[in-house]
Amino acid sequence: MKDFISIISFGPIHHNSECLKEGEHYKLLWTSTFVEEYGKQINQDGHQACKLLLNKIEDNIVELKNMFTEDAIEGFNDNDLAWILFVDGCSLLHFMENVDDQYPEGLNLKFDQLMYIWRDVKLLENQLPYQMLEIICNARGIDLNFLVSNYQGMGACKRYGMTLIPLKNPKPFHILDSSRLMYLTSDLGIDIEEQGQMETHSEGNEPNQTGENTTLNQEDDDDEEVLSC
Repeated sequence: MKDFISIISFGPIHHNSECLKEGEHYKLLWTSTFVEEYGKQINQDGHQACKLLLNKIEDNIVELKNMFTEDAIEGFNDNDLAWILFVDGCSLLHFMENVDDQYPEGLNLKFDQLMYIWRDVKLLENQLPYQMLEIICNARGIDLNFLVSNYQGMGACKRYGMTLIPLKNPKPFHILDSSRLMYLTSDLGIDIEEQGQMETHSEGNEPNQTGENTTLNQEDDDDEEVLSC
């Protein structure tokens, strides 16, 4: 496993792995910051904000756990799994929102740590359901598609104040799937729904529902330029 995951794990597959304790520290730190910011939005203290976000995961846990294979969640009851998804989801969203290869200190990281974690996020065994991330984002009032694009661009989207241009693409299963959909779009005539399911999903899941993906638009004083992150 050390040959694959460098610092951090997301989801139940490698939860509490002894060789990934450093990543657990960062996840708790980033989740705390994420929840604190949410608390300020709703004028609640951190404890109440944490409870509200966690409840949203718990309310959907039956549906969310069906997005994992049985062996991935074996040994976890619903409460344990909800807590794992809550911490990992909030910390991942905080990372994607604040990743910046020009300023890794914003996440209390060194540059090499930032790059290792950026890579870890894309590993198949680290994938979290896109639907679960949307639940948290909707509560926070933030755009998940923008966060994913910001992550893909190493923070360039937030750094340069880019805005989103919606495109009709299938909704991804997870972050790794969103990377694939950047290059395979329904507008190009590629039937993505016929592609096989990813390993992190049970065989009974329905294919992707059509959603909106994005490109990015950066306005200049003279010209309007469309960029893809």
